[in-house]
Amino acid sequence: MSRASRGFSLVELMTAMAIFGLVATALGSFQQTVAQGETSMLGRTALGNNATLLGQTFRSAMDQATVIVQPASGTGGAALLVGINVDPADGVSAMLPPPAGPSPTYAYLCVDSSQALELYQGPWPMPTIACGEDAARATRTLVAGGGALTVAPLFTRIDGNTVQASYVVSLKPANAPPLSASYNAQASIRGALAAL
Repeated sequence: MSRASRGFSLVELMTAMAIFGLVATALGSFQQTVAQGETSMLGRTALGNNATLLGQTFRSAMDQATVIVQPASGTGGAALLVGINVDPADGVSAMLPPPAGPSPTYAYLCVDSSQALELYQGPWPMPTIACGEDAARATRTLVAGGGALTVAPLFTRIDGNTVQASYVVSLKPANAPPLSASYNAQASIRGALAAL
C-alpha cells in the first residue's frame, strides 16, 4: 500500500488537533473580549441616557415650581415635591387663578422599591402616594432605572428656593463588571416666590 492511500499518522492527527484547539481558543477569547466591550459600551450609554433624563426632569419640575414642599429647608431626602402655580402664601390656592394661569398641580419625584425614579403629576393638592404604585388622579412616569439599572437620588434643599440634586446611577449587567456614575444639578424656583 502506498503512503497516499494509508491516510494520516497519529502524530500528524494530534498535531493538527492541537493547532485547531489553539486557534479555536484564541477566537473564543477574542469573541468574549469583544462581547464584554460591547456590553460595557451599551452600559455607559444607558447610564448617560438615564442621567440626562434625570437632569431634564429635575430642571423641568423646578422651572415650573412656585413652591417647594419636600424636602424641608435645610434637609435632604430621596423625594422632591413641588407645587406648580400654587400660592406660597397659603400653599393651597392658585397663584394666578384661571384663566390667567393654569390650575394648581404638583410634580413629585421619588424612588420606588426597585430603585427606579418615578415622576407623579396631577392636580393640587397631591393625594397620598406610595412610590412605585398607581395613584388616583395622578399620572405616573418611569423617569430612570428599572431592571439592572438603579438610581440613588438625594435632593437637598439648600435654602427656601434652591434644591441641589445629587444622584448615582448604577448598572449591574449579568456578564460584565458593574458600572456607575454620579451626577449633580442645582436649580431654584423662579422669581420672588417663597417656599412653604
